[in-house]
Amino acid sequence: MVDENKPRPSTLDRKPGGKATNISPEEKEALRQLGKNIRAHRVAAGLTQASLAELAGYDAVYLSYLEGGERHPPFVTLYRIAKQLNCTVANLLDDVD
Repeated sequence: MVDENKPRPSTLDRKPGGKATNISPEEKEALRQLGKNIRAHRVAAGLTQASLAELAGYDAVYLSYLEGGERHPPFVTLYRIAKQLNCTVANLLDDVD
């Protein structure tokens, strides 16, 4: 029996850092902008996806998905990436509305 009072977790709640599914067009655009910002900071730092991923403790494929706006990263992921890029999480969120 389903408890009607218990909120159902969304796809995003069940898969932190997972594939960006079940989200609005505005949220998709925000993820794309976040990915562009990560890429711009990485390129400015002279790092490859593989080198940044290794420094931050992630797989290069995951970083590629982030830069493509295909994943929704948790705060700690953004923090680790920003730390390796010598910027702040706020910098990564520039123009993300």
